[in-house]
Amino acid sequence: MHERGALQTLLPGLQIEPKDLLIDGEAFGPRKMAATCHDFLPMTTQLWTFVKEHGVELTNNAAEQAVRRAVFQWKVSFGTHSAGSSLYVERVLIAATICGQ
Repeated sequence: MHERGALQTLLPGLQIEPKDLLIDGEAFGPRKMAATCHDFLPMTTQLWTFVKEHGVELTNNAAEQAVRRAVFQWKVSFGTHSAGSSLYVERVLIAATICGQ
């Protein structure tokens, strides 16, 4: 059985819905995890599109490869210390990645 078929077989048997995990994480998790769960909640339908829709790649290798260098640079520079700095770095790294393509 191919990977998508295996996923389609396994998902209905889950004891708890992934959306429920995000709801619990938002309500009861540590602050940083709760914020991440909160951010992902509106996207729960899209997060599982790759399982249901044929033609959607099971991996996001192209996207990962596009941002890999930027993510590595951000990690080795110890990140940023303010929301404004994060936004600036995000935009500069996106622009650099696009120009590199």
